[in-house]
Amino acid sequence: MNQRIVAIRSRRSLSALLIWTALAACGGSAVRGINDTNSGSTGGVTGATGPSAGASGASATGGTTITSGGGLSGGNTTAGAATTGGIGTTGGVGTTGGTGGALDEPCSTENGIDTCVAVGLVCQYSTDPAHMGTVCELPGEFQPCQVGVGCNDPSLECLAFSTGSFCFIPCASTSDCTTLYTTCQVSPPICYVASCATGAGADGGFALCDAAGVGDGTCLPETGGGICLQGGTAAPGEVCDSQRGSGVSSADLCAPNAACIPGGIDGAGHCAPLCGVDGGPSCPAPTFCQPSGAGNWGYCL
Repeated sequence: MNQRIVAIRSRRSLSALLIWTALAACGGSAVRGINDTNSGSTGGVTGATGPSAGASGASATGGTTITSGGGLSGGNTTAGAATTGGIGTTGGVGTTGGTGGALDEPCSTENGIDTCVAVGLVCQYSTDPAHMGTVCELPGEFQPCQVGVGCNDPSLECLAFSTGSFCFIPCASTSDCTTLYTTCQVSPPICYVASCATGAGADGGFALCDAAGVGDGTCLPETGGGICLQGGTAAPGEVCDSQRGSGVSSADLCAPNAACIPGGIDGAGHCAPLCGVDGGPSCPAPTFCQPSGAGNWGYCL
């Protein structure tokens, strides 16, 4: 198995899980409660209106120039008639601020506003060494998108729902779903997160759940429920794959109560035992429980 490909898949799978968790925390699902209409904040403030017309000039008794209000009053008149002052000018109109960056340009998500969304991109940490920090990138699975701009993988489609447009994988069966915690679900048929019950497992570990088959997954605890991660037969410490795909068999997927995480310098993903962040299974010494950032669970390092 190509170790670099495995490492990339491991990182993509964990990233997608973090994305899903963030969306679920906001609205309960990837197609409900997500604000995908954010844009750049408005720029300059409208200029203030200039002063109003000047007051009428005072009467003059011939030859005297009098100024009043915004303009010049009657001047050098023989009858001393007053002349109305000039009209004040109107202030300039402010300009509208930016609506988001271009691909690979720096961005921010201050005050919950993603400056890239308005142009169909998302602000996230760059995966390209040539670009550091957060930049505007094409959206990934479960992220808001814009029809016509697209998503970051050919298998993804930007699909429109009543609550907005999101990147999903269309499917005919679960084998079409590359992400291990998704299954093919109808209306429309897309790869969507497989929910599960988080009751304690028979061995005191995480509960088993149905992923691609019966009892072949591990239920990862999330807020209000859990998501079912498909498992296989690879033991902790073994090289693994974190996505379904051509040539990926049960032997490439981590056994229940373990997950495939990105590796070290060699780049290979490996199976790590699961642990509970707030109660539940602990890690054997000298390892420790590293929080996943995607729920009340972690993995032993």
